[in-house]
Amino acid sequence: MFDHTFTLLSDAWEQSKHTAHVALRDAVLLGDVQLLRTLIAELAKEAEPIINMAPNGSNTLLFM
Repeated sequence: MFDHTFTLLSDAWEQSKHTAHVALRDAVLLGDVQLLRTLIAELAKEAEPIINMAPNGSNTLLFM
């Protein structure tokens, strides 16, 4: 039997990463350095993979 709990957790994790990326992207576009620092600090070890995400073929945040 397929474990639906794993799928739900995986989907929730992917959505969480996407939400964090959007928040970081918005802060970058606004030029809000303090907000960026806060968001990155909150992400801790997960910051690097989220910053390097390129959703839908867009640029990573490193190139914005």
